[in-house]
Amino acid sequence: MLPSAEKSEGDGEEGSVSNWFNGIVDKVQDLEIHDKIGNGMDNMKRTVGSFHNSMRDAVADLPDVSMPSVPVVKSAAERQINLACDPSSAGDMGDSARAVLLLEKIKEKFKDRLEADELAEIDLVWESLGGKAGAEDGQEADGARKSITSWYMPPCGPRDLPEGWLEEMDRLDFDLRKVVSHVGEQSVLSSVCLYIFRGLGYLEVLGADEEVFTSWVEKVARGYAPDNPYHNQVHAADVVVTCKGFLMNSIIDDLESKLEGTALLLAATVHDYAHPGRTNNYLIATKHELAIRYNDTAVLESFHVSSAFTIMQEPNCDVLKGLGVAEYTTMRKRMIELVLATDLTQHFSTVGSFKAAVEGGAMDMKKIEDRSAVLKVILKTADVSNPTKPRQIYKYWTNAIMGEFYAQGDEERERGMKCSPFMDKLEPSLIKCQMGFMDFIVAPLFQQFTNFVESKCPGKSIREAMENLTANKAIWQKVQAEYEGASALQFCPDSFF
Repeated sequence: MLPSAEKSEGDGEEGSVSNWFNGIVDKVQDLEIHDKIGNGMDNMKRTVGSFHNSMRDAVADLPDVSMPSVPVVKSAAERQINLACDPSSAGDMGDSARAVLLLEKIKEKFKDRLEADELAEIDLVWESLGGKAGAEDGQEADGARKSITSWYMPPCGPRDLPEGWLEEMDRLDFDLRKVVSHVGEQSVLSSVCLYIFRGLGYLEVLGADEEVFTSWVEKVARGYAPDNPYHNQVHAADVVVTCKGFLMNSIIDDLESKLEGTALLLAATVHDYAHPGRTNNYLIATKHELAIRYNDTAVLESFHVSSAFTIMQEPNCDVLKGLGVAEYTTMRKRMIELVLATDLTQHFSTVGSFKAAVEGGAMDMKKIEDRSAVLKVILKTADVSNPTKPRQIYKYWTNAIMGEFYAQGDEERERGMKCSPFMDKLEPSLIKCQMGFMDFIVAPLFQQFTNFVESKCPGKSIREAMENLTANKAIWQKVQAEYEGASALQFCPDSFF
C-alpha cells in the first residue's frame, strides 16, 4: 500500500482545507491503483509524497471551509495521482496549480452530486488559489483561473524513437507497450505518427512541414480520453502501427502512389478520436447529442472523422494544405470511407463482398476501387486485431476492452436500462464474448485477408496472425474446460495467460 505522508504541525481542525488535503494520501490507501500505474510504481511513490506536500503548502494560508465527502475525495485523488504519476507530466506544475487542477476535476466529475454550498466552497478556494497560481507563473490573477487547465494538461507532443524501430514495427508481434514505456501514454500517438510519417516519406506527400503535422497530431492525441480503459490514444497508436505492418506485408508494392498509404495511416490516427467509451447502440438508446446529430447512423465513426477535419481548420493544423484540389478531394474521400468502414454494422457486408471478390479472382490492384477495398480491410483488420497477436499482448487488450464494457454496463444499470451483451460485470460472460468475437468477427475477416495476401502479394504473408488467433482461442477452450469458476470470470485469468 502507499505510504502515508507525514503531516506537519498545525494542520487545523477536522474539515479544514489544509487538513482535507493532508488526508488525501491516507484516504487512497485502499484504492487499487497500483496495477493501473504498472511499471511506474517507483515514480508513483515519489510523486505521492511531493503531491501531498504541494497540496499542504498551497492551502496553508487559506481559510477553513468544509469540503466534499470522503468518497468524492477518494475518486478525485485517484484521478489526480494517476495524472501526477505520468512521467511526462510530473514536476511540471506549480504547487497552487496542482491544487486548482484537483478542484477542477472534483467539480467537473461530481457536480451533479455535490451540494450547492460545496460547489460554492470549491469556487472560493479556486479563486484564492487561482491568484496564487497566476502569481507563481507571472500572470495577472484575473487570467489565472481561465488558463489553469490549459497550463497543465499532460503534454501530448512527440518524442524521439530509436532508429531501427520503423522496420521492427512491420513485425506482426510488435508490442506497442514498448513504445509506451519509452515515451509515456500521453505522447505515444504523436510520437508514433511523426516517426512513421517521417520514415515513410508521407510528410512530403502531404506537403506539410513537421511543425504543422505535429500541431495537428498533438491536438488529435489530446482528444483521446485517457480515462478510457480501451479507446484511448494507446489503442489509436496500436492501430496505426498495425496498419503499417499489414500494409508492408501485403499491397505496399501495388499502391499507385504514397497518397493511398498516407490516407490509410491518417484514417488510422483519427479512427476513434474523442471516443466516449460507449457504443453506438448506447448513444442511440440514450438519445445522446451525437446520435441526434448523425441520425443514428455510424454515429461515432462519423463524429471521429468529421472532428479530425474540423481540427484542420485551426491555425497551423491544416496537414492537407499542401495538396492540390484533386489530391485533397481524393484524400478527404478516402479518409472518410476508411473510418466509416470501421462501423461494425457494416462488417458482414464488407467481409462478404471482399470474400466474393477474392474467391472470384476479380481483384485487380490496378483498379483504384479494388485498392481502396483492400485498404478498408487493412484498417478493419488492424482495429480488431487483438486476438491475432501474441498471448500477453492479447491479454492486455482484452482486459482493457472488458473494463470499458463493464463501465458502460454499470452506467446502463444506474439508468435502469438492461445491460448490453457482455457488459454486465455482475453476470459476466467473458469466454463467450471472446470466443464469439474470434469466431464471428475476427476469423472470417482475417481468413479472407490472408487468402488475398497469399494469392495477390507474392513473397508476402500474414499467416502468423491466423496462427496466433488459433492459439489464443485454444487458451479459452482450456480455461473453459479446466478453470474452476470460469463462468464467473470478468478478466483473463493470469494462470492461463
